[in-house]
Amino acid sequence: MAVARTRTTATSTATDARLLAIWRAVAAVPAGTVATYGGIATRAGLPGRARMIGRALKLAPDALDLPWHRIVAAGGRIAFPPRSAAFREQRRRLAAEGVKVERGRVHLPRASDLDALLWGADRC
Repeated sequence: MAVARTRTTATSTATDARLLAIWRAVAAVPAGTVATYGGIATRAGLPGRARMIGRALKLAPDALDLPWHRIVAAGGRIAFPPRSAAFREQRRRLAAEGVKVERGRVHLPRASDLDALLWGADRC
């Protein structure tokens, strides 16, 4: 029984650490820019775990006030269905920050440009 508790606690602690890393990476995306789910996963130390990012955003406490709208799918695509309220809200928020959305997509900067913008030129 003690092993099960230890395993659950260790799993919970690891999950909490991953969520915090994801939330920090999302919070670091500056206004007027976007990042992909995959890019956030990589920045959070979870390469290849892009799907985890959407789940982490759903689990984020409202008090964090994360800029979820700055996160898009591969190729700059808004991941929500085009006629959904979430799609319209993301498009509205991005437009308010000066991000141009055309046919449900945004222009993604080259990876090196985004790295320099988000993390500083010295880390590219």
